Amino acid sequence: TWELQAAAEEAATAAAAERERLEGHLAAAAIETSEQQAAAEEAARTAAAEREKLEERVAAAAAKASEQLAAGEEAARVAAAEKERLEAAAKEALTTVAAERNKFKEELAAVAAKAEIAAEEAARTAAGEKNKLEEQLAAVAEDPAYLRFRETLEAEALAAKQEARALQLWPDRAVEELDLEEMNLSDSDVQALATALQTNSALKELRLVGNAITDVGAEAIAEALATNRTLTELGLYGNQITDRGAEAIAKALATNRTLTMLFFGGNPITERGAEALKTVCNRKKGFNLSLVLVEEVD
Repeated sequence: TWELQAAAEEAATAAAAERERLEGHLAAAAIETSEQQAAAEEAARTAAAEREKLEERVAAAAAKASEQLAAGEEAARVAAAEKERLEAAAKEALTTVAAERNKFKEELAAVAAKAEIAAEEAARTAAGEKNKLEEQLAAVAEDPAYLRFRETLEAEALAAKQEARALQLWPDRAVEELDLEEMNLSDSDVQALATALQTNSALKELRLVGNAITDVGAEAIAEALATNRTLTELGLYGNQITDRGAEAIAKALATNRTLTMLFFGGNPITERGAEALKTVCNRKKGFNLSLVLVEEVD
């Protein structure tokens, strides 16, 4: 009996210990479950907050997209209206241009018709004037007074050329003044005269006004001026000398010490040639330069 009692007590003690152990396990499991539940609740709250934020963003994006769609539709309506207005304006402009073009064609045709009539009338008038002028010229050509005048001019021109030729052949001939105005002298005539001037020691005044002298003749005269020591007056007015000839004369005047008067107006030079002459002449004390540019030259 005692042994049974002892075994029963030992079994009770073991059962109590096992119960205590199980209760400890249950308490630990309850604590872990409580912590997991709390974590799950926190995760649920975080998920709910994130969902709320996401829903707000989605709602905002939807509202913005709706506004942009409305704006796009309004812009499309405005663009359609503007396109319609521009098409109407273009159509009206084309109609106006076509009308103006037709009007211009009609006016141009009328002007052309008038111009053709005027040209024909002018041609008839010109033909009549030409015939009349030819008759007058024919009458003048047979006029004894004109024939005598022409013979006189030819004689004077011949005499002048003979004088120039004599000066060339006899450079030291005692001629102080030589007037060869409007004698239709060419560059070759002037070149011959310039050759004589290089050694002539008597001629003081030379007038070559109103001839057909070009830059070629002017350069020949410039070469003569570089050595001539007696010529004081030179007339080259009314020839065909351009800037090239003017610059050649100006260069010669820089070394010439006797020439004091130059008549150079009426030649087709520009400001370049005029400036070349003015510059050298202004440096020479007491020098007189007559220079008037022809109207045709700018």
